[in-house]
Amino acid sequence: KSEIRALREKEEAEQKQREIEERRKREAEELAKRHKELASQPPALPAVREEDDIFVVEFGETELHRQAAVKNANLLELLRDNYHSIASRNADGKTPRDVALDAGFQENVEQIDSYCILLLQNGNTKAINDLVLCGYTEIINQLKTIEDSDEDTNEFINVDIPQLLVMNNYCKY
Repeated sequence: KSEIRALREKEEAEQKQREIEERRKREAEELAKRHKELASQPPALPAVREEDDIFVVEFGETELHRQAAVKNANLLELLRDNYHSIASRNADGKTPRDVALDAGFQENVEQIDSYCILLLQNGNTKAINDLVLCGYTEIINQLKTIEDSDEDTNEFINVDIPQLLVMNNYCKY
């Protein structure tokens, strides 16, 4: 009886592992499908105030880009209102994080990095996936700095994100 029970437990564990792998595969396929759909759509025009039109049209600057270049700026509200703006690039191809780094405002860089880490710690993997799919691959290095991550978080960072990148030809692992 104990051998039969051990066999059943082994079969159940194998079945559970297969189900987990199938679920991950489906999720990765759905993300790839969503990325392809988004890639085939024309880019959305950002909603901006009238006085900001010149900056967005001529320089691709968002409010987050501009505030990232201001010493001791409080970026949290802008980040909460629209986390997608983290991945936006100006006419020079720079993200708000790049702008803060170039300006020498490490505290602004840290606010952006901390917010990205907070998204993951709060379980918002959709936001992280969205940022990666929008080309903000810089986030991966920041996420790898998280200490005391649980098993799911580590797997998301070290397995799921690289698979997503490979599936979408962002880089080769």
